[in-house]
Amino acid sequence: MIPKKFIENLLLKTDLIGLAGEFTELESNGKGFKGLCPLHSERVPSFTILPNGKAWKCFNCKKGGNAVALVREIKKLSFPEAIDYLAERAGMVIQEGKN
Repeated sequence: MIPKKFIENLLLKTDLIGLAGEFTELESNGKGFKGLCPLHSERVPSFTILPNGKAWKCFNCKKGGNAVALVREIKKLSFPEAIDYLAERAGMVIQEGKN
């Protein structure tokens, strides 16, 4: 079991804008960032990184969430696999145990 505190720290350490930018081109829109959704084909940008930089939403396909949800959707990973992916990307080592 992955400790809840580890996941919280991982999400704090993960730059969602940088992560999403690996899959789609983002532009600042004043309040946050916007781009073409990496989950489906579109011509008008509907993928938005919210101003806090910790959540995303696509107003076309109605999907959204945090960095874990984005990686799960794009790479078709399970929750533990997405945590592993983000932990490796952030240089963090998962210490399984109690929450």
